[in-house]
Amino acid sequence: ITVFCSAATRALLADLPELFRKHFEPTGLDPQDVRFFVTPRRIAVSVSAVSVNQADQTIEAKGPPMKIARDADGNWTKAALGFAAKNGISIDDAEVREIKGAEYLFACIDRTGRPAVEVLAEVIPEFFGAIHWYKTMRWASESTPFVRPVHWLAAVLGDAVIPTEFAGVRSGNQSQGHRFLAPQPVAVTAEREVYLQTLREAYVYVDQDEIEEGDARPPAQISLMQQPFIKNSSSSVGEMVKELAAKVGENVRVVRFTR
Repeated sequence: ITVFCSAATRALLADLPELFRKHFEPTGLDPQDVRFFVTPRRIAVSVSAVSVNQADQTIEAKGPPMKIARDADGNWTKAALGFAAKNGISIDDAEVREIKGAEYLFACIDRTGRPAVEVLAEVIPEFFGAIHWYKTMRWASESTPFVRPVHWLAAVLGDAVIPTEFAGVRSGNQSQGHRFLAPQPVAVTAEREVYLQTLREAYVYVDQDEIEEGDARPPAQISLMQQPFIKNSSSSVGEMVKELAAKVGENVRVVRFTR
């Protein structure tokens, strides 16, 4: 996922916590220790722990008053039947309760908690689709508007893939490293430090705090000298320079690189 500029990433970082709360709190999965990572090419949400299943619930839904629920002949009205259908019960199972002197229909629904992976599969695309951008686009035949085309979606709970989809892209456990230094897909897990370190090893710093604090200085490997030599991809530029120096017996120094 690509973000326009640093101003956009800062605004997004400010918006994400409330957006996350709005979409994930109602799930009842009790997410703990949530962190957001936003860089120019990716948005990552890391949650240290969630409930494996939703808790079983008994939900009470208040319906129309009885003076509307039955007609003059005592038959159930469309309002009553629609209320029952909406809550997945038979109208005969509805209860009548008195509130402040008036009688109302009530539906009591026993709802079995669903596995977290099912719930998250529904909430994740809703969450990303609700992000507000100052400018969006559509691409190819995709109807989902977003700030830039979505190229990959990694969604994992522990080591298990959360089967979901956003903007025409199916989820998996594959992320992407540096486009040139580590162009192959990288398998990731939900463990935060493992995830961050896996991408560091693929020459990508995901944590914006590391970048801002200067802790994300590219290591020695992330240099032009370590890239594959164009005429022999099995050796790096640095290795070719060393081989040439050994052959000619002179110090060889690369003055500049050109495309």
